[in-house]
Formats: sequence, C-alpha cells, structure tokens
Amino acid sequence: MTASFPSLPEPERWRLRMLWLPPFGRGNGLDASSWAPLADIAPELVGGLLEAFRDAGVPAYAAPVAWPARRTAGRRRQQRPPPDHRVWVGAQWYATAEDVLRTELPRLAEPDGHAGR
Repeated sequence: MTASFPSLPEPERWRLRMLWLPPFGRGNGLDASSWAPLADIAPELVGGLLEAFRDAGVPAYAAPVAWPARRTAGRRRQQRPPPDHRVWVGAQWYATAEDVLRTELPRLAEPDGHAGR
C-alpha cells in the first residue's frame, strides 16, 4: 500500500522538518516528509557522506548529538574523535542509504585523508 502526500509550501515543510530533526545540523539539500536516524559518525566524515547521499538521491541531515567534552590536562588526545554526529535520512530511502553508507564509509574513513570528496 502506498500513500501520496500533497506538496506542502516551503514554510509548512520547514515546520514539519523541525519536528523530526534537531537544531544546529546541516543537510544535503534534499527534503523528505519523514526522517529516520541511520548512524553516528565522526565529524570529519559528515561532509563527504552528505555528498554521497545527495549523489544517490537520498535526503540526509547530520547534527551533533552532544557537545564535545572538555580536555583535561594529563589526558592524552585520542587519535580520532569519537562519533558525535548523528545522520538522519529520508525514511522512504532508508534501504538505499544503508547501501551508500556501507560502500562510502570505509572509503571516507581511510587514513590517507580523503574524508572530503
């Protein structure tokens, strides 16, 4: 069974999006009527992953899930920051988003610094 929804004017779409997604994030320019969380990723991977989703036609949005903890003297800095950005995708594109994540994440996380595209 499928359902179609009438296209909403931009102010209405924005209000609907605010119900689904947290503030202080960024999207890839594509919009969806409903969103689902997909994964938590490191901040340096956000840009490349949002581009990959856009190239695949998948609406995506990423936002920090927590503010970074303050460093204390005596603690060693970790090599790679922990995943602190959550990625949401348009719910109807979830399966495609999983495929994109599975193929693009290893490439973006390579240590040779190709985190961007």
